[in-house]
Amino acid sequence: MKSKKIAALALSLAAALTLTIGLGSLSYAETISTNKSKLAEVNSQKQNASSNVEEIQSRLKEQQKEVDAITSEVNSLESEIASTEAKVEETKANMAERKEGLDNRLRAMYKNGSVGFVDVLLSSRNVSEFLSNVEMIKKIYSYDQQTLDQLKADHEFLEKAEAELKVKKEDLVAKQKEATEKANELENERANAQARLDSLTSISSEIESQIAAQQAEIDKQIAAQQAGGTTNNGSTGGTVVVGNGTYIWPTQGVVTSPFGPRPNFYGDFHTGIDIANSAGTPIVAAAAGTVIGQGQDSAGGEYIIIYHGNGMSTAYWHMMHGSIAVSKGQSVQQGQHIASMGSTGWSTGPHLHFEVRVNGSPVNPMGYL
Repeated sequence: MKSKKIAALALSLAAALTLTIGLGSLSYAETISTNKSKLAEVNSQKQNASSNVEEIQSRLKEQQKEVDAITSEVNSLESEIASTEAKVEETKANMAERKEGLDNRLRAMYKNGSVGFVDVLLSSRNVSEFLSNVEMIKKIYSYDQQTLDQLKADHEFLEKAEAELKVKKEDLVAKQKEATEKANELENERANAQARLDSLTSISSEIESQIAAQQAEIDKQIAAQQAGGTTNNGSTGGTVVVGNGTYIWPTQGVVTSPFGPRPNFYGDFHTGIDIANSAGTPIVAAAAGTVIGQGQDSAGGEYIIIYHGNGMSTAYWHMMHGSIAVSKGQSVQQGQHIASMGSTGWSTGPHLHFEVRVNGSPVNPMGYL
């Protein structure tokens, strides 16, 4: 489920980026805040994806250790089985050799029925030698029989040991197969996680490139305005007059979100201040200038960007739909009504997101109000 959410996010962000590229008729400035929010979300997903890859790699490493240990044990058993099989064959050979020797003696002694045996006994020169020959024959038979019995016992023992080793090997081979399959599953999981991370990294890089390009366009627009020398009434030439030297509050209300980092928003950096009030509350220009951006954005909703000269500009977001009272290229006075407070775009309630920018970079508006 988690991977599906990440994949869906990647697709939606890719689509959003494609749409952003197509908004050539709008000012690049209005999408920077949106893209920064997207970038923060993607980077948060990247961090989670990276941690997931590391966690899977750690499990895969431990699983491979288990596979290697079982493989080593299987190899050791194979060597032991081979050694036991050699001993079995050696015992078989000894048994055959002993049996052949015994058979040869028996054939020699009983070549002509029992004559050979009787001859051995009758050839004795006295009773003592006779008894000695009888005892000798008994010992020969006894020794041969004991040797054969021992070899037979050894053979049975070795065959039993060989069978047990083979059963143990079969069990280990089954465990080896199971461990290897688990390692392969983890490798596939790691590959999928790495693919998600690579996709998010690619999207993050693309968003960063978008932001850089948009910022460059803002700088270009500001440079063009500075070269033209916009005046207080919008004509070219002269020095820009920014009210009485300070910005006025663009609306009435309560500051609900200050400028700076917002930990609860995936590490988002808030590029302005949020001033909340009821829907329809009037919004005015914080200073005199020229409207260089005006329209609607998916994240910021209804917006206005006003350039005040000397690299200074202000931005107004989330205004009520249809309430914008100025247009791009129009000159405005400080305190002039420009729109009404609303909750368009990514907004949880009626408020104004107000920004102050110096050469295109957001600064804390509280230092200018």
